[in-house]
Amino acid sequence: MALSGSVLGQEAGADKLTPSEARALIQQWVQTERMITEEKADWKIEREQLNDLIKLYETEMALLKDEVEKAGESHVELDKEKATLESEVKQMRADRRKLGLKVRDISKRMLEVSARFPKPLKDLLSADLYTLESVEDETQMRDGVVALANILKEAGRFNRAVYFSEEMQALEDGEKRQLQVLYLGLGRAYFVSGDKAGVGMPGADGWQWSIREGIDNRVKTTIRVFKKSSQAGLVKLPVEVKP
Repeated sequence: MALSGSVLGQEAGADKLTPSEARALIQQWVQTERMITEEKADWKIEREQLNDLIKLYETEMALLKDEVEKAGESHVELDKEKATLESEVKQMRADRRKLGLKVRDISKRMLEVSARFPKPLKDLLSADLYTLESVEDETQMRDGVVALANILKEAGRFNRAVYFSEEMQALEDGEKRQLQVLYLGLGRAYFVSGDKAGVGMPGADGWQWSIREGIDNRVKTTIRVFKKSSQAGLVKLPVEVKP
């Protein structure tokens, strides 16, 4: 080999190598060459593995960067969504306050109207009317709405029917008497008390009870028919229409 010849040539000026020494030197060189070749091969493999690791690292870094960017975008989106929700909540609270004020105003008007309700209806709705008296702001809005709905329902039902009631009332002359009353809806009633009879009409301060002469028998008959204790028949009762 050229390298071996050079080595041998360099040794020519020294003591002459024996054949065994020459073989040993050549073996050492060959072993060194093999080791270098193996190192190169190992380095090639390690370099490829290192390159793969670098690529994997770069990929992971890219993915991490992407996740960070997405997280940043998500944070921005969350901030936007939060701002939107806060705005909606603010608007809802404002609407709730407005609705609460409206419910309070309607409650006041309903309480004024309820002064014209017949006593049986007032007794039936006493809890709801008390609720309306307690409505001050939007915090009682739900209870107020429920009470209003129930009052309207029961008032409508009462107005479409005939109701009989026994109650203590003051007549137009100031005398308080136990009356048997037949309500024809919310607008009119007829009563009888002993030998007296008359009509009842709703007013701003409650129902007004006026005596009408000569109708006691007719009112008594009407009440008996309503109670089904008398045969049904036509009964003429006075009707007043106020402008």
